[in-house]
Amino acid sequence: MDLTPAVYRALARANSLAQVWPEWSATGRLLRAFLEEEEGAAPALLIQFGFNLPNYLAESPWPAGLEPNPAPENSADEAEIRRSWGRILRRAKYTAKEMGDPGEISSQHFIASFFNDPAEIDPYIQTLSSHGLKVTDLAASLQPKSTLVVQMDEQLFNPTDPNPTDPNPALGLIQKSFGNPSANQMNISVARLMDATANRAREGLRVVEDHARFTLNSLALTGSLKEIRHGLREALALLPADWITNGLGFRDVDGDVGAGISTPQEMSRSSPHDVAMANLKRVQESLRSLEEHGKLISAPAAAKLESLRYRSYSVEKLLGSLSSPSLRLLNSRLYLLVSAGDCALGLENTTRKALEGGVDMIQSREKGLADREWLKQLESLRKWTEVAGTLLIVNDRPDIALLAGADGVHTGQDDLPIQACRRIIHSGKREALVGASTHTHEQLITAIREGADHAGVGPIFPSSTKQFDSFPGINLVRSVSQTTEVPWFALGGINPDNLEKVLEAGARRVAVSRCVLASHDPARVSQALKTGLNRFGH
Repeated sequence: MDLTPAVYRALARANSLAQVWPEWSATGRLLRAFLEEEEGAAPALLIQFGFNLPNYLAESPWPAGLEPNPAPENSADEAEIRRSWGRILRRAKYTAKEMGDPGEISSQHFIASFFNDPAEIDPYIQTLSSHGLKVTDLAASLQPKSTLVVQMDEQLFNPTDPNPTDPNPALGLIQKSFGNPSANQMNISVARLMDATANRAREGLRVVEDHARFTLNSLALTGSLKEIRHGLREALALLPADWITNGLGFRDVDGDVGAGISTPQEMSRSSPHDVAMANLKRVQESLRSLEEHGKLISAPAAAKLESLRYRSYSVEKLLGSLSSPSLRLLNSRLYLLVSAGDCALGLENTTRKALEGGVDMIQSREKGLADREWLKQLESLRKWTEVAGTLLIVNDRPDIALLAGADGVHTGQDDLPIQACRRIIHSGKREALVGASTHTHEQLITAIREGADHAGVGPIFPSSTKQFDSFPGINLVRSVSQTTEVPWFALGGINPDNLEKVLEAGARRVAVSRCVLASHDPARVSQALKTGLNRFGH
């Protein structure tokens, strides 16, 4: 995908900001860089939702002496900019495709990727809100919109028994309810709309719930979707009963002008994940329509529908994290290698607290455990990581990873080859990651060529996880620092005290073990590591 000139300017501008604001994250610098173009698309979008740009710029002026428009001069400069912003560019590209704009990545796609990911935008919410930005409304407006059309031919409610003597029962109920005959047509239309849209929401929820239950085997996601489905019934029960009956009485599938409108994309799906996401978008659009038209009838119902819509955004994030390990991998920076015997607080307490502290990936390493016991242990790890939206990787054993429903497997230099691991773990017909341990720059390049999705690079310092005759150390980090083809994690003896050295050498992701597992406060240690990583951006 091409980048717009405004995006290139903003990326170069954000790179310049790193010289004077090194403590800012990459997202923060880029957001500020977009706002420097006061008449650009990004500022206009924020202003549309109440943002007071002049006040913000007055409070956070561009650093004196720093070039505000350092545009790239040639294709080589553009290529270098792309390399330096790999992860954020990939997220914007993904967002552009989701929003139906496959040709060019614009500043709006970057803004959408920020505001649809709480981890990206949370640090800046308070500042932006203090300058008038309606953050929730903006985030909702940036949700990709589905163009799918669904015919509704199944009722959502059990109709009440109308008066059998009335030749047109539904019309009679409407006249009794609304009194004003001149308003009847409008009321009939709204009742039909509410009936059709409620059916569409329910049908979409059932499709996504079935995917969560039977494809993903996700208890957390299935439970959340079931709660929303039941919440929808409760919200609609707050409407006057005659509105429900009116909608049923005037249902007209054959006469629906939208029933015959379709696009080729409606009959095309690339994966079960694609099916689920399309239907979740349909649910969100339906909830918004129900909410807005519900305001004409029942404020409590509209408020309930609004809360369900916001819950659907959290479900969307969890669905995306469960369905796309590769996308989660791009956002992962803190990787924890776990062995139950090394956990000072026990496996469950240590793992759960580490996840609370910000760990993005868990790797289970159990060299001395029987397969049956390891598989049982992985069932618990899968449950805890799923609730946290965190990746679960199994060390060395693709067969165990497949049986446990893990997100991937990690293989060493002396273990099964990458492609062999991939054949085994992909036999489950779901996306899974294959990572590799590398100890030299050459091994990292080889792992990439052989198809590794990510890599461990090290050891950087002596550690208790593995013993080596020599340690490549910081120099290895420096030598691979420009490698962006796959996410790589510096590992080996890293802890909060030496983290900065590793990051200064060029690492932006780290894998740790003993410093967290041996701690009696794993959440605090994990949080310290994550804070250090965030200070250096991506």
